[in-house]
Amino acid sequence: MIGKIALRYASALVDLALEKGQQDVVREELGYFSEVMRTVPSIALVFANPAVTKPEKERVLDALLQRTRPTPLTENFLRLLVKNDRFQHLEEIHAAFLRELDNRMGIVTADVISARPLTDEQFQLLRRRLEQLTGKRVRIRASAEPALIGGVVVRIGSEVYDGSIQTQLEHLRRQLAE
Repeated sequence: MIGKIALRYASALVDLALEKGQQDVVREELGYFSEVMRTVPSIALVFANPAVTKPEKERVLDALLQRTRPTPLTENFLRLLVKNDRFQHLEEIHAAFLRELDNRMGIVTADVISARPLTDEQFQLLRRRLEQLTGKRVRIRASAEPALIGGVVVRIGSEVYDGSIQTQLEHLRRQLAE
């Protein structure tokens, strides 16, 4: 249930952020508040506890806002979440915001696993090829897995492109066994 609610809030915020050209700053500010909720359990408990009154929650938010001084768009959004008793879902709303913003800006994330860290040249070549393949801008999250021996494995959403030496050897083994 909260997934649909989070998406509604996130989608509305993306609309406003794009309209005002503030998507980057809102992304950063929302990320900061989401991180606070994740890493400071006492604050998260205040917003999740139904016994804490709205005015008390508003005072806690006011204290956070005074320290960070976010843009009016982010501040108003956070106040709306408190008013509607949704602030405790900020992490999920933030995640939905990031997905929706990427979707609207034509960005996909590719998780890339290689045997060794990619050089800058390999990284850029891989990005160009993935952008040609997807027709979208690609954000790469790269990691190294020495067990791969060589090659790369790329995951974009539910699609997996396995160009690892291990997989190629397995295909060769199957072909020889036939």
